[in-house]
Amino acid sequence: MTHTSHPDIAVIIPVYNAIQYLDECLNSIVSQTYHELEIILVDDGSTDGSEKVCDRWSTKDNRISVIHQPNSGEAVARNTGISHAHSKLIAWVDSDDTIETSYIEHLYNTKKNHTASIAIANPHGRQSIKQDEEHVYSGQHDIILAWLYNEIPSYMWSSLADKSLYDGLEFESFRVRADALMMGKLCTRASRIVVYSDSGYQYREHADSTSRSASSPSVNLNSWMESGKKEYEYFASLFPNFRKQASYHIMHELVVVYF
Repeated sequence: MTHTSHPDIAVIIPVYNAIQYLDECLNSIVSQTYHELEIILVDDGSTDGSEKVCDRWSTKDNRISVIHQPNSGEAVARNTGISHAHSKLIAWVDSDDTIETSYIEHLYNTKKNHTASIAIANPHGRQSIKQDEEHVYSGQHDIILAWLYNEIPSYMWSSLADKSLYDGLEFESFRVRADALMMGKLCTRASRIVVYSDSGYQYREHADSTSRSASSPSVNLNSWMESGKKEYEYFASLFPNFRKQASYHIMHELVVVYF
């Protein structure tokens, strides 16, 4: 399939041993009603044939580029994807998930209509957003408070953000909360964020999925606390008047995940 227009959105998909789900994931992305996409597959040293699936898809659709790298973890794969993106906007899809056909178009239009730095499609049943409802946060003070009071979702996989927000930032290699740490940093740079109700992102929860492993007793609590401490220190250094709220934010997440 040939596309000649300049892409507006880079969709980054880190891939590691996802052969069971990868074809379904990529088919959902290339079938989007919003066509101007730069689709970046970062193969993080797959050994199950996923690397070959990536290459095969790149020959079928010229919007797809593939980067092969030694296994370094999801954080490094995400950073690789950002560094190779040429588009002005960044979206994410996990390699075991799918998205509905109009998902990216709706995400893009919502962001554009609100002149937002970040748009987040909040799946029904997550956070306290009702169906067909939109929450808009404007200005640094309101955005930071909304983040610290857990009104803004902490996952990257249903977000569309200006690439410029990522300048100088990198995902860190925490087993859990890597998304939350990055989203929190993006919030400190955003001028406006819109969060709306949308079930277009089909998150697949299974034994190896991030959310299930994060809540499993097998996850090292010290790793979670290390990430939480890093986020607290980041916010406390930038916004010392919000230290109390930052502590609440971290402890609230801890209770939700582990208790």
